[in-house]
Amino acid sequence: MNAETSAAGMRHPLTGRLWVDQVVRREEFEQAHPEVTITLTREDWTWHGVISADGRETEVTANDLCILLDKLEVLVEADEEASS
Repeated sequence: MNAETSAAGMRHPLTGRLWVDQVVRREEFEQAHPEVTITLTREDWTWHGVISADGRETEVTANDLCILLDKLEVLVEADEEASS
């Protein structure tokens, strides 16, 4: 890593703002949460996330991978807090 990158992402070359690769974010999320399945429906380009836990499934959808991951993080965190 150098001054242009960090564990959270890297600087966008034009804007200088922190930018996170959502594909990398997805891969890291799936590794950390094997109970979650993320797919893309190509007919309407909708992202789907399914959380399978305690014999039930919760489905979340979004048109953008970033938004889907944001939603999934909130739900998984809430489930983890309720379990502890």
